[in-house]
Amino acid sequence: MPCQTYWRILPRWYIYKPPSDVIPFFELGHNFSFITPDSFGRWEVSEKYITSNSMLQHTLAPIFRPTYADYLAVAIYDKRKGDRNFAGSVTRGVLMADELGGVWIYHTVPGLVNLKNAVNAVLHSLRNIYPKPTYLRIPEKVQPLLPEWNLFKMPIIGAKPKTKNFVTRGSSLHVEFLARRPGDKESLYQKFAISKNIVLDVYGQSKSKYLTSICGKKYSVRNIDNISLKLPEKVIYLMNRTDRMWFAVSTAAHWQNLGSGPKQYWACISNLDKEDNSGAGGDLVCVENYRIWHTFDNFKVEEPNCIQ
Repeated sequence: MPCQTYWRILPRWYIYKPPSDVIPFFELGHNFSFITPDSFGRWEVSEKYITSNSMLQHTLAPIFRPTYADYLAVAIYDKRKGDRNFAGSVTRGVLMADELGGVWIYHTVPGLVNLKNAVNAVLHSLRNIYPKPTYLRIPEKVQPLLPEWNLFKMPIIGAKPKTKNFVTRGSSLHVEFLARRPGDKESLYQKFAISKNIVLDVYGQSKSKYLTSICGKKYSVRNIDNISLKLPEKVIYLMNRTDRMWFAVSTAAHWQNLGSGPKQYWACISNLDKEDNSGAGGDLVCVENYRIWHTFDNFKVEEPNCIQ
């Protein structure tokens, strides 16, 4: 039976640990913040240390259980260092799959995906980015279900990768996966905003001293300078200059699409600096879900200005 919560909702987790120089006790993993399908509008704060009771450790635990070795396929990948002739890639994560389904851990666990199409689609897209596989195990019993996995170490060349669309089992979550190959300097944030005709607000650390904005009639890309984490006892303000998280949210204002379509509630996570022009491979993972969007949107202290 596929994994479900008590309320028969497929689990999806977003975990956020603020910079330890801002909140020192987060260095130990204590009081990390997270959202689940039951969260609405606010990030919840853990009351426990990251121990054996950790949701992330429980997700990864089957990898290390001998009883699952014949049934569970695992792919762990990390960023690949670039050199003079190769731009490298910055994506990292874990894929696990058996005959029933799979889990994809990006920076988070966005949801359980259907095995035959989505898990293979994710790995196919990752081959475009060419990350460095650090661990790969494909039991014989699931090899026919995972044809892309044997090719993980081989980069895809040729035409530019297309956006991958898939939904979690039961169509509970719509996901779009955008990939950028090493050597390509296209902005995935801009590409996504163009494809949806939305205003996309982006937060994250940048190596650039100047953050660019795009202020168009059909789409815009703006910068979020500061966010606030609203804990039960106080509100903590964080700056993009010290944080290591990159996310983007669409605005849901009535003017976002000039009245030409319905409001769109997109939340995206990435490992790419919005201003990156190194050509490193990377990706952008976006989900359309009001609860997730609302929680990320609540990070914003104020609506960003669009300054060109």
